[in-house]
Amino acid sequence: MTDANIHALNFEEFLNELVRERGLTLKKISEVTGISVKHLSALASGEFKTLPSAPYFRGYLLKLGRVLEFDPAPWWIKFKEGGFVKDAGTHDAPPANRFIRPTYVKFMWIGALAFAGLTYGIVRLPAIMGKPEITVVFPAENPARATANVIELLGTLENGSDLYVNGEIAVVNSNHTWSQQALLQSGMNTFNIRAQKFLGGETTLVWEIFYDPPADVGSRDETQPVAASELRNDPTAR
Repeated sequence: MTDANIHALNFEEFLNELVRERGLTLKKISEVTGISVKHLSALASGEFKTLPSAPYFRGYLLKLGRVLEFDPAPWWIKFKEGGFVKDAGTHDAPPANRFIRPTYVKFMWIGALAFAGLTYGIVRLPAIMGKPEITVVFPAENPARATANVIELLGTLENGSDLYVNGEIAVVNSNHTWSQQALLQSGMNTFNIRAQKFLGGETTLVWEIFYDPPADVGSRDETQPVAASELRNDPTAR
C-alpha cells in the first residue's frame, strides 16, 4: 500500500488490511511489540480517544510500522491534525519495553553472590578462626623414658601455620608433619609444644620425657637421636 492511499483510508481500515495481508492477529502483534491487546483493539476499531497520551500513541505507531512495514510518520501527522492525540501530562513518559530485563534482576544476582560468599565464610569460620590441632607421634607416651640424651620429636599439625618446641620453631612440612631434635638432660625433661595461626587461636601441649643415663655411658654414641625401641613408659608416672 502506497502513501497515496493513506488519505483515502481510515487508519483502522489500513491497520486491519495489513494484519490480514500478513496473516497475523492482534494477540500475535501484542506479543511482538509489547502493545497491549486492549490498545491494539482500540486502534483497529478507530477508538483513538481511549488511547494514552502522545508519547505512548506515537510509540505504538513506531512499533507497528516496524512490524507491519509501513511509514508511521504520515499517520502521526494525520492523527495530530485531526485532534485524535491527547496532550502529554507532566508525568507522562514513553512506555517501558517489557522485554528489557528489569534492573532488580541485576541486584538479585549481586545479592545471591553475596549470600553465597557469606555462607562459605560461615562454614569456613572454624578453620579460619579456630585453634590449631597438634599431635605428637613420637614419643607416643607421655611421660616417656629415654636412654639416649638426644631425641627427635615427631608429630602432625592441622589448621595451624607455625609450631614451636620450647620456644624454638619446628620444621612443618607440606604434608602437615613436623619434627624437632632436642638434647635431654638427666631426669625429667619438659617440652612445651605450642602452635598458632594467623587470625586464629593458639594450642599448647606439654610433653615429658625422663632421661635415665645408662651406667656405661661409653658403650654408645649419645649424640645420635633416640629410636622408638629405646623409649618405654615412665614407671614413675604409674
